[in-house]
Amino acid sequence: MDNKITLWGWEKKKRTMLRFIKVGDIFCFQHDENTFCFGRIISIMEKRAIIAEIFDYTSDTPIITEKDINNAVRMFPPVNLDVYSLFDRKIEGGEWRIIGRCEDFTLKDADNIFFTFGYPQIYKMDIWGNKTKISKEEAEGLTDFVYRGNGNIKKLVEDSFSLSGRCAPPIIS
Repeated sequence: MDNKITLWGWEKKKRTMLRFIKVGDIFCFQHDENTFCFGRIISIMEKRAIIAEIFDYTSDTPIITEKDINNAVRMFPPVNLDVYSLFDRKIEGGEWRIIGRCEDFTLKDADNIFFTFGYPQIYKMDIWGNKTKISKEEAEGLTDFVYRGNGNIKKLVEDSFSLSGRCAPPIIS
């Protein structure tokens, strides 16, 4: 069953204060002059530790449909967004906006999402903030738990398309 999605578009909210960001929020960001990327907030572990997935869907306009969202897959593993600088204060550069919400969003693969942090003791952390000590070998392949801003995400998008043999994000409209 698909989630109940409400989309209000790019122009409605140019800024969203940190305290109003919710799990299920759909966002859009301008990757370059001609490309918009989309994603969703999937977990809020604490006030500023907000985990998001970036969809493989891109467009030449800041418009995504409910069907596009329901058919989208992750471009890369979920990341910890620096939402304060991206959506609230807008000090990271780039244009990021909340454009809708999945009211009844439930993450289906939460048991498979982990981050790593710490040195010399290394920890594995799930998207709910539960931590477990792990070895350096166990940490390999896990995503580092760091705040990612505009430049970090754009680089991940570019790397994702580069690995797939494409030079730039495809425009799917």
